[in-house]
Amino acid sequence: MLLVSFFGFSGVIFDIVGVIPYFRDKFGGLMSRLNPESLAWLDQVKTLQTELNNASRDEIQKALNLSTSHVTNLLRLKACFDANALEKVRMAASPAGILSPSGTQQAFILSFKSALALTGLKKLKTADLSPTGGLFAVIHAALDFILSHRLTTGQIKALVEWLKAGKPITAFDPKRAVSKTKTSSQNTESEETPEDEEEKDSLTWKEMYDHAKKTNGVGSFFTGMLIAFSILGGFLWLAWKLIGWLIHLL
Repeated sequence: MLLVSFFGFSGVIFDIVGVIPYFRDKFGGLMSRLNPESLAWLDQVKTLQTELNNASRDEIQKALNLSTSHVTNLLRLKACFDANALEKVRMAASPAGILSPSGTQQAFILSFKSALALTGLKKLKTADLSPTGGLFAVIHAALDFILSHRLTTGQIKALVEWLKAGKPITAFDPKRAVSKTKTSSQNTESEETPEDEEEKDSLTWKEMYDHAKKTNGVGSFFTGMLIAFSILGGFLWLAWKLIGWLIHLL
């Protein structure tokens, strides 16, 4: 117990002096995926459109220190979000926010997962695309609706299916889409394709370790893991002492 206590309080000290923030920065590309509200994907897509516009997958993966699946998802976003669309998302997340139908002005963050859901519009039939703006025109119209109505990921998926069915965006009801999405999700779990699994963008310990080996960050990886488990050990030790104290009182 004394050893657990030592590691627990050591973890707290390391956190205070900034070791955990260092570890978070070390794996910036991967750690941003743990936070569904992160807007790191905006900068990453912008980099693909500018500095890495003609780069191969391997070059992108090496330059951004990202996994293969994450690079694939970023390329899907690049194909759907032009510079103006990225700016819309950034402005909506700013303190100024975006005007909602109810008249309130609030900030709204389009998460990485929600942005990926919107890329389903790539499967629109040619006849459903704008004759002047093509796919980008449809994306912008959908994006305006999503940001102003503050749609969830599930609602965005429902909106994409709605538009793919050739229905007008103005007739889409986000509230009705919520219940339909919950019902249909149970029926489609067993029918997911490899592309659907990729959209989940899950992050495993093995993936993090493989990434650490590629970037010579194995030391930082194990340091971060040690700190995390040390803090957990400290909490368990405190809980054990509290239980013992309560038992003693009784």
